[in-house]
Amino acid sequence: NTHPHNYYLEILTELGIIGLIALIILFYKIINLSLINISKHNKNIKQKNFILILFILFLVEIFPIKNTGSFFSTWNSTYIYLIVSLLIGIISKKEKILK
Repeated sequence: NTHPHNYYLEILTELGIIGLIALIILFYKIINLSLINISKHNKNIKQKNFILILFILFLVEIFPIKNTGSFFSTWNSTYIYLIVSLLIGIISKKEKILK
């Protein structure tokens, strides 16, 4: 049984290069959509700030050189899943949120 210390190395060993590429594409899409929504001028300032906070937390968690536990079975992974779900939910939501 392995004891991983990095998300990317664990995903590479367990899911292979296809899984790692899929994860990197997913992270890129989330980062891209977050930056687009933060830079929109017609967004509510509260919504922009909330997206910015979640975006920074997401970047801190997926930092590649960070010493981490397992991606699939630790509290850190639950935290990442929570941040990603909140980011996607807020980005895809219409202007009704946080008004």
